[in-house]
Amino acid sequence: MNKHVQWSNLEKPGSESLKIKNVDSSLVAEGVVLLATDGDVRKFSYQVVTDEEWTTKTVEVTNHEQHAQLFLYCKEGKWYRRDKELREMSGAVDVDLSITPFSNSLHINRFTWENGQERKLDVLYIDASNFELLNLAQHYTYEGNADDGNRLFQYRCRDYRTIITVDEDGFVVDYPGVFLRR
Repeated sequence: MNKHVQWSNLEKPGSESLKIKNVDSSLVAEGVVLLATDGDVRKFSYQVVTDEEWTTKTVEVTNHEQHAQLFLYCKEGKWYRRDKELREMSGAVDVDLSITPFSNSLHINRFTWENGQERKLDVLYIDASNFELLNLAQHYTYEGNADDGNRLFQYRCRDYRTIITVDEDGFVVDYPGVFLRR
């Protein structure tokens, strides 16, 4: 896979550029996110490395405004930060980065989906603004294909629910009110 995707952020003025490519037996996704807040522009970058089945191996997030970086890795189903196991993240397989819709691709592309099929996923949520980590349960239900061939997924987390549209490669096209593919 060799793909370049761009999104507009609809919640805050901003945009993202993502490049994903195969490197050896891994997929490497590198994104840059710019967000305008309070008259200032904040820059974030991230790299997510997965195996060929889209299981996350490493995640690195940089908050350029704060000159701060977070690096986590998963080994034998356990998450680590600076070689210290994050026990509170037990059971989390995927990551969910607060600044990007790419996180949805990780969850969607790890599976083959049938119409109406629902999956509950435990994810390691990363707030890129302060590096807060949470173990969250997220639910995805495959709602079928849209008329244009894109796929529709109902997404639920806590009290939030929406329908996201993804392309044939599992990348978000429309995340209503939050992200829109350019």
